Amino acid sequence: MIRFTLAIVAACGPSASTPVVAPASSVSCLARTPARDIALGTVGATVKIGERTFALAWRWIDAANVDSVIIGLDDRGELVETPVAVPYADPHVLGAGPDGLLVVSVPLHGTGTLLRIALQHDGTLVPGTAVPLPEVAWGWPLALVADGKTATLRHALASPDQTIDREVSISIDLASAKVTGVQPAPPEPESRAETGFPPAAYPQTVRHAYGDGVIEVAWDGGHGMAHSPTDTETRRYFEHWFFNAGQVRMLRDTGHGWTASDVVPLALHDATGTFDTGYQPVILRNGLHATILMAAGHPPASLQPYRVPCAARSR
Repeated sequence: MIRFTLAIVAACGPSASTPVVAPASSVSCLARTPARDIALGTVGATVKIGERTFALAWRWIDAANVDSVIIGLDDRGELVETPVAVPYADPHVLGAGPDGLLVVSVPLHGTGTLLRIALQHDGTLVPGTAVPLPEVAWGWPLALVADGKTATLRHALASPDQTIDREVSISIDLASAKVTGVQPAPPEPESRAETGFPPAAYPQTVRHAYGDGVIEVAWDGGHGMAHSPTDTETRRYFEHWFFNAGQVRMLRDTGHGWTASDVVPLALHDATGTFDTGYQPVILRNGLHATILMAAGHPPASLQPYRVPCAARSR
């Protein structure tokens, strides 16, 4: 792709707060499987059940057709996609409870829908039937959590001019799939400052707690509005993005400070594009299996296995 000069550039990807490291129950090693491209785009934030993470993504069938899928890793570390009946263009949010996943989506100028996805004992996901939530008005679902009996949705209500009016907290009884309460949303908790980690090689970072340490993905990329260099009279501004390079590494607490090891360059590099905000990392986990998914709003996404149980690699 041809490089260009950005008129305005915004750094992409906020740093995550300092993760809490779980006690190590086993030892992981570097994965040997090479990165590959897959037809995924617009991958949302991950949610966690136990030691497994999931995300909602778009699976591109062809240039004009897109399906919504839940992605995650199976117990061998292979990517698994589960189709779900969520219109891909509707604002939505993925949440997790102790026994499965939930999705709340809201169509343009419509009302909400709740979809529950059961997590079976064998690790497979079984989507249920979507049910209406007429009390969830048009807007943008922001966060969704559940305790097994009640789900709590943080929702930004739309104003008549299609901006955010206010944020509310909506309680949903899962047995009846009925809204039981709506109240003003509490303030967002302040993020904790990251301290003690070795300096990252690139300006943007995300970190994820892992069985025997912390996985850090760092990259150099950004996006912003720029006009076409071919414009002569009318300036047409639209989104441009770039992704130069990045790396993934393990951070471990030695008791005397954090050390970095197993530094691996990201397979994705030197990419540019338009009409999108560019590539962002998503860390998928299942136990000691960990894979880095670099995804933009369009395919291809780059799937790069990073960690496996050492016993699995020796087989």
